[in-house]
Amino acid sequence: GLFSKGKVELQTSYTKDDDDRKQGHIQSSFEYDVNESWRLTGGYNRTITDTYFRRYNVLDVDTSQSFLTSHLTGEYYGNRLYGNATLYNFQSLQEGIRSESIPVILPVFNMRYTTKPFTQQGGIMYSDINGAFINDRNHFKSNRLSLTQGVTLPYKTSFGLMTQLSGSVRMDGYSVDTGLTDMG
Repeated sequence: GLFSKGKVELQTSYTKDDDDRKQGHIQSSFEYDVNESWRLTGGYNRTITDTYFRRYNVLDVDTSQSFLTSHLTGEYYGNRLYGNATLYNFQSLQEGIRSESIPVILPVFNMRYTTKPFTQQGGIMYSDINGAFINDRNHFKSNRLSLTQGVTLPYKTSFGLMTQLSGSVRMDGYSVDTGLTDMG
């Protein structure tokens, strides 16, 4: 069944204030093992108003936090390949800061591929790819993509000394769009 492969945790509350306005929150998290290779995890955290946690005593809530984080992560576990991607969304709990002004991260991702050992002592080559795509819902956008290629060569001497030679090359690409136009 659904819950034999995962779990869900949920905390929620609801009330009306003295002016008959709705007040409430939801905090949730989940884990689900799709199969032996894939797993989904996430959390959805929101309040109806940014002052809710300061006005009402909710158990296990840090009232000094300035924002709530919601996320969804997909992970892949292969023989020599691991990858994950996470989407983030934030709700401001600060007075005067609208949630729409806080960036949405779509997504942050990481992938690592490792070759089979190609020496008797376990030398491997690897590739790492990671990136982030950030959008503030108005005009600002920031993208980053990084690629690392590397090799690790362990060596054991005849008298038992273990050493390792490692080397890598990293390339980074960035793109930033502030949404501002040149007026000149």
